Amino acid sequence: MEIKMKPILTFSLGAGAVMLLAGCASDGLSAREVTGSTYPKYVSNLPAVPTNGVPARLNYPLRLGVAQVGEPAPPQTLLKQIAADRAHFVQVMPLALAGEPAAPNYYVANSRSVKGDADYAREMQTLCQQAKAAGLDHVLILGGTLDSWEKQSFLSIADCTLIGAWIVPATEIKMEGKVAGVMVDTATGQPQFYISAESQQSCHAADALVSGNKDELRVITRNDLANKLAAALLAQAAGN
Repeated sequence: MEIKMKPILTFSLGAGAVMLLAGCASDGLSAREVTGSTYPKYVSNLPAVPTNGVPARLNYPLRLGVAQVGEPAPPQTLLKQIAADRAHFVQVMPLALAGEPAAPNYYVANSRSVKGDADYAREMQTLCQQAKAAGLDHVLILGGTLDSWEKQSFLSIADCTLIGAWIVPATEIKMEGKVAGVMVDTATGQPQFYISAESQQSCHAADALVSGNKDELRVITRNDLANKLAAALLAQAAGN
């Protein structure tokens, strides 16, 4: 028998276990990125590649700028891995790319962008101009999402005691991250190629420690995504 409630309780009589599905959350890779909106908006407002041709083959080594949506600079682990490939990247420079401005309320900030297409196009043009002025021929722009959810097992009955809430790992935290990047020619503003990576992480935590453990898992997921995106970029460069 299945009883549906909010939160949802699923009773498994055979296993004698109770599983509680707690709340889900979806965030941008940056706190200043609206999930599923900001990065796609930047990309969709890049100048289109002519239909009668394809982007020119990249002439390595590149002088590369790297910008993460909503951050003053991308992760250092990403920059270091790219810079270590001197055969393909003779210069790697961190760049800033604006995220979302302050929204009128929480629901707007977490559901949709408050900027229009013209804003995204103008910011991309400005970024390319700044990068070109700094001597960079290409910019890698990245953004992504972090989705998380919690599962409470039958051990959560121990939460009714103060000690149990702090020491019994009754809650499983799962997090799935996705990151995407687009290589942009600073001279034309046109996209050259796209790369992406995914990461799945999980851990168990006592109910009283879920928030802190989720923050730690978020950091781990972001670092893993940075490493995987760097690997995807180096693989793309090697196969060019």
